[in-house]
Amino acid sequence: MVFSLFRRARIRKTLNYETPPNAVIARSEATRQSHVSRERLLRFARNDKGETDFVIQKKKGFTLIELLIVISIIGILATLIISAVQTAKAQARDVRRLSDLRNIETGLQLYFDKQREYPDVLNDMVPDIFPVVPTDPLGGGGANVYTYVPLVSASGAACGMGVQCLYYHIGINMENVGGAALRVDADACPAAGAGCVDVLPGTTISGADTAGCAGEAGRYFEDRVPNLRTRSVILNRLGR
Repeated sequence: MVFSLFRRARIRKTLNYETPPNAVIARSEATRQSHVSRERLLRFARNDKGETDFVIQKKKGFTLIELLIVISIIGILATLIISAVQTAKAQARDVRRLSDLRNIETGLQLYFDKQREYPDVLNDMVPDIFPVVPTDPLGGGGANVYTYVPLVSASGAACGMGVQCLYYHIGINMENVGGAALRVDADACPAAGAGCVDVLPGTTISGADTAGCAGEAGRYFEDRVPNLRTRSVILNRLGR
């Protein structure tokens, strides 16, 4: 009997003192984790008086000013790249326009050789000369057109149905003023004026290089007239 009571008392003591409850275990673990986290964020530093203070460690990272500087640099670089790409695209379109203009001039001479006159409109060369008449790379409308004006002669009026066209004035709107072609084009206008070299009373477009054929700002007109030497050879061959 005594031994049984002694054994029960010993078991009760073990449960009460040697094995902590689950709540105590959980609290102890939380305290330990908190202590570890605190040690990671804090360090001891001694001041002039020898006292120990807690100093919060700053996490490494970018400041707001540094981020703004980086964003500004990226924006400037992006602007420069976009501008360079747009300029290159405009130059490529101008190269195609000049190529189209040369092809149209060749087609006009072939048409003249066959018909003994120039066409009333460019579409008259379809399909014998061109399957489709070349058009501006940016499409039709506004400044994006190839302008053609048939003329009776170099000093005559515009011609049309029933009138023989022995001259013409044609041009394209360029996007870049720095092209070498603009320095050797016709620069023909209906009347004398700034930037005009040749006067064509019958034309309806201005060949001055400072603007587009209809005065469009930011466009530069490249215009041509028939090669007089070539036209003379053709006329002589035709007996006219």
